[in-house]
Amino acid sequence: MVAKHKNTRYNWHMESTSKHNPSVLRESTSKHDPPLARVYEWFLELPVPIVLAVMWLAGTALISVCGLALYSLLLVVATEGSG
Repeated sequence: MVAKHKNTRYNWHMESTSKHNPSVLRESTSKHDPPLARVYEWFLELPVPIVLAVMWLAGTALISVCGLALYSLLLVVATEGSG
């Protein structure tokens, strides 16, 4: 006995097409996306090592800026308290 799928309206062809060629589904929606979303999508399609390196550099820069701001705040508080 062969089991049949209950949901016969499911488009199996579209699933296999989207797995092998994701641009098929994106073509219809990418025209209405904001420009920043398209740039972010393009960035995430780059090779993984490049994406990870850029995100690591951005995270390092953000942490450095926060550390510098905290140091400046502590320096201001220390000079105000002593003078």
